[in-house]
Amino acid sequence: MSRQARTGTPKRSRARPLRSLLWVPASSLEVPNRDLIGDKGLGLDTFRPSDLIPSFVVLTTECWKRGTPDRTRLDKLAGGEWPSIQAAFQRLQERSPFGVIVRPSVPGERMDERGSTESKRCRDQDLGRLLALIQEEFAAHRDRKPFALLIQEYIDGIKGHLSNEYHISRTRDEWYLEHESGRFDRPNSDVPVLLNVTAADHPRVPAWHRGLGAVARAHTDALKRWHFEWVIDGGGAPWIVQADEILPTPLVEQPCQYWLDRYATPLGSLPPPLRSPGETDYAEFSKLRPHRYFQLAEAFVPPFALLDDNATWKELRAGRVPSELEEALRQLIEGGAINIRSDIAGDGALQKNLPRSDTILTWSACKEFLTTTLRSDQRINAAAHPVLLIHRFIGARGSALAFADPSSDEAVIDSAFGLPDGLSVYAHDTAIVVGSTIRRTTRCKSHYLDATETGDFRECEAPTQLLWDTAVTDSQLLEIARIATSVAKSHRKAMCVMFFVDVPRDISPSGVLPWIVDESVKRSACTEYATVSRGLSGLEVVHDLQDLERVAAKLPRPKRVRLLPRGKDIRDRDQLKRISELARDANIAIVWQGSMLAHGWYALVDGGAVLVPVGPDAHTEAKGSADQDFNKLVRDGIPLRIIRNGERPIIARTGGDTLRVLLQQKLVEEALEVFSAPDRDELVEELADLEEVLVALRSHAAITREEVEQVRNEKRAKRGGFEEGIVLRRTTESVGPAQLDVGDEALTTVSPESLRQLTDSTPYAIDGSTLIVPRVPPFGEGDGGAEERVLHFRYGTLRIRQTAKSVTIAVEPPVEEVTSENPQLGFADESGGL
Repeated sequence: MSRQARTGTPKRSRARPLRSLLWVPASSLEVPNRDLIGDKGLGLDTFRPSDLIPSFVVLTTECWKRGTPDRTRLDKLAGGEWPSIQAAFQRLQERSPFGVIVRPSVPGERMDERGSTESKRCRDQDLGRLLALIQEEFAAHRDRKPFALLIQEYIDGIKGHLSNEYHISRTRDEWYLEHESGRFDRPNSDVPVLLNVTAADHPRVPAWHRGLGAVARAHTDALKRWHFEWVIDGGGAPWIVQADEILPTPLVEQPCQYWLDRYATPLGSLPPPLRSPGETDYAEFSKLRPHRYFQLAEAFVPPFALLDDNATWKELRAGRVPSELEEALRQLIEGGAINIRSDIAGDGALQKNLPRSDTILTWSACKEFLTTTLRSDQRINAAAHPVLLIHRFIGARGSALAFADPSSDEAVIDSAFGLPDGLSVYAHDTAIVVGSTIRRTTRCKSHYLDATETGDFRECEAPTQLLWDTAVTDSQLLEIARIATSVAKSHRKAMCVMFFVDVPRDISPSGVLPWIVDESVKRSACTEYATVSRGLSGLEVVHDLQDLERVAAKLPRPKRVRLLPRGKDIRDRDQLKRISELARDANIAIVWQGSMLAHGWYALVDGGAVLVPVGPDAHTEAKGSADQDFNKLVRDGIPLRIIRNGERPIIARTGGDTLRVLLQQKLVEEALEVFSAPDRDELVEELADLEEVLVALRSHAAITREEVEQVRNEKRAKRGGFEEGIVLRRTTESVGPAQLDVGDEALTTVSPESLRQLTDSTPYAIDGSTLIVPRVPPFGEGDGGAEERVLHFRYGTLRIRQTAKSVTIAVEPPVEEVTSENPQLGFADESGGL
C-alpha cells in the first residue's frame, strides 16, 4: 500500500458544525491542543514530515467528560455525530491492513508515566470489535484524569526508540536509536541494540536506519528535545508512531531546601533519664558502633541521646511514659525535629528491622511511637538491655553510598540528590576514587527523594538545571573516599558506608556526614551496571506487590517491568523480597534504576528474580579511548553483558588445541585470583570460578569427574591430603630407613609469623612480582633443563619457567601488540562478530 494511501484522510465540509467527540488530522476545523487530544495525539499532529505518520483519528477528552462511556455506549453518547464517527472508523480500518491500535492519550502525561496505560490492538476490520476495545479502554482507565483515545493504523515490523531526551543526553544533537529483537538481529536475541545517531548519518548505522537520520537532523534543528517511537515495516520503510516533545522543567528550589533552611538547636546537655553515649555503648550497641569507626577516621559525627534506664523501660513496656521522660523529650522536640531508633545490646551483630520512628515534630507523634510502635515489637519487649537512640533530623542536599575494600585503595561511590533512600530507586552518579584521582560517571538524575514539612517521603522531579549536575563535589568525594577506605582498612572488612552530603557546616565543616555501615555488600555489585534500556518510558511501572500481581496476570505477559517503590515501601525489605519471588516465578525481569549498593537491591537478590541494573546513558568524564583490547577467554555470557552495557563486543570462536591452551591459561589466572582472595566471601567466589574452568577443561579433554576422583584417591592413599597443615622446611641426609623416625622429633618449633615469612612467595623477588613454587617431590631426576611458556592476562605477561624442582611465575608489564611469542592473541577480529 502506498504512503499516499496510508496518510489519506476523510474529506468533510467546512460548513458543518465542529465535532467535539472525534478529531481527524488535517480535516477538522477545531484547532488541536493538549487538553483536547492529549500529548500523544498532539505530538503526532505536530510532527513533520507528516508522510512518516500512519493514519489516525482521536476520540477527544470530551468523550471522557460527557459521562463515562464505560456506562454509556459510544453510539448513544455521540448522538447526531455517530454517523460521521462510524464512517471515519470504517475508512481508517479499510486502509489498515494489519488492523488498528487503541492507545490512551493523556494531557500532561510525564515521560516516566507512559508505560502505565495499556494499548490494545484490533487485528481485523470488524467495527464492532473496535468499539468493544474502545469501551474496554475507557472502563480500564475510568479513574484516571481526563484522557483522549488515539485510534491508529497498526504497522507490523520492528519497533524502537529515537531520542535526544534530557535523560538520554546532555546535548540536543546526540540521539540514541534503540530497537527490539527481530529480523535485524541474530536469532533468538532478546537484547535491545543501541546505536549513537548524530545530526549527520553515522557510518556505522545500518541502511534500514538511514531514514531515521533525517528525522534526527530535522528535529535537532528545531531547537527542541524529542522522544520518538518508530516501526520499520516489512519493506524497510520507517514510520513514526509516537512523537513526544520534551519540555524543560523550571528550577523552583534546591533539593531538600525546606529542611536546610530550618535551624535545629544542638542536643546540648541532656536531662535525665536521657544521657550521652559512653565508650562501652559503642561496643554494646551495633547501631552506635559505626560512629566510633567514623570518629577513629577523624570524621564528624552527630550527637546522640540514649535511653536505657531500666526503670523507664519498665514503664514503657507497660504502655506508660514517665513524666521525667516526657519532659526531656518535649524539650528536645521544641528545639527541632528528631528521629528515634531502637537497638538491643547483643553479640555484636547488626540488629535489623527494629522499630524506628518517622520524623517527629510533635509530642503526640513521639508518644504514639513510644506507646504503640515500640511496645508492639516482641524483640524489644523480650530484650534484657534495649536502648533508644535519639538524634536530630539530618538536613542534607544530597546523599552517597561508598564501597571500600581493605585490600584496595579504591572507593566506589554512588551519589544523588535528596534523601539516602532515593539511591534505592532513582538514577545516580558513580565515582571511582583512588588516592587523589577521581573518575566520574555522571547520569541524568531526573527524580530524587525529598522530605515534606512533616518529614515524610516525597518524590520530586528534578528541574532541567539539575538533571546533569553533580550531587557531590570533588573535595567531598575525596573526603567520602578517605573515610570509607579508612574504616574498611582499620577493621579489615569490606564495607559500604552511607553518607549525608551538603549538611549544614555547623554539623560537619566538609559538608560530609557518615551515618551507617553495611558489611553485606560485595565488591561485584560495584561493577555490573548496565545501560540496557534508555527507553525506560516504554516499560510498565510497578510500585508494589499488587501491581506486579496485576501485570503477571496479563496475556501476553511483559518480559520486563520497572520497579519504582513508593514512600516507606522503599525500606520494606520483606515486600521487596516477595516482589522478587513473584517476578521469578512469572519469568519477569525487574529493571532496577537504583544503586546496587542499596539495601533494596539485596532484598531483590534474595528473592531470586532476574535483575537488570540500569544506568541511563553513562557519561564518563575521565578521558580515554572508547575501545579496549582484551584478547582473552571469557565466560559465554560476557558478550551479552557487554551489549547490555551499550558496547559492541568483537569476538571469535575457537576450539581444539587452541581452546585447551586458553583454558589452561585461564586456570592459572583463576588460581592467582584464589591466591589474592582477601576474605572468605571472596575466596568462595574465586573457588567457584576456578571450579568452572576445571569443569570446562575436563569436558574439553573428555575426562570424567570419576577419573579425576580415582587418581586423587590413589594419590591421597599414597601421599595423604593437606588436613594437618605440614610445611616441609628442608631435608637432611638420611642415616637409613631403619633409623628414620617421623614423629615429634621431626618437628621444629617455628612461630606463626616466622612460618608465614618462610612460606611467603614475595621475598624471592625484590619487587614482589615473582612467585616460586617448589615441586615436592621433584619432577624427575636432576634439573633436566628448563621449559618456558608465556601467558597473557589482564595483570600483564606471565613468564612460567618450569624445572624439575620448581615452577617460577614472573609478572611483566602487559603486552602491547601481538607477537610471534604470543600467536593466540591474534584470534579476535571483525570476522568473528556476534
